[in-house]
Amino acid sequence: MAYSATTPQRPKTVRPAPPPEPDPWSATTAGEYVTQLRALRAWTGQTSIYEIWQAAGRRMPSSTIYDTLNPNRFRMPPLEVVRAIVIACGADVEQWTGAWQKLRMQEHVNTPAPCRVVNPPRFEPMEITEVRLRTMAAQPRYLHPDRGRQQLRGGYGA
Repeated sequence: MAYSATTPQRPKTVRPAPPPEPDPWSATTAGEYVTQLRALRAWTGQTSIYEIWQAAGRRMPSSTIYDTLNPNRFRMPPLEVVRAIVIACGADVEQWTGAWQKLRMQEHVNTPAPCRVVNPPRFEPMEITEVRLRTMAAQPRYLHPDRGRQQLRGGYGA
């Protein structure tokens, strides 16, 4: 059957271009990096946990994977899990690893060094005796009537 000139033609549908692949280099914080990682997983069609396990080469707890994809993270996720997710999604592992290393170094540099107490406070024997007295006074049943003084000094298994 031939189409006549009066047959209405279907309008051509214009499909929007697919969104670009998520860019890990645009992230400036751990939370933004995880958001990009979640976007990568969504971009590839919600890669399953089973596929991520296969990409990792071993079974890892699903809670670890879900914790890695938690958008409320304030620390960088483990690199091993990130690599497994990226491999399972079929993205460029070197690109995601490089961005991870950059952000991890920023996190490391911005973390203050632990402070060291130069002269830690020490308990003097008198303070220890006072603490024992207060403890034993609160619980008088442990103070033996004949050996109370010895218990306060630390003898008889006190």
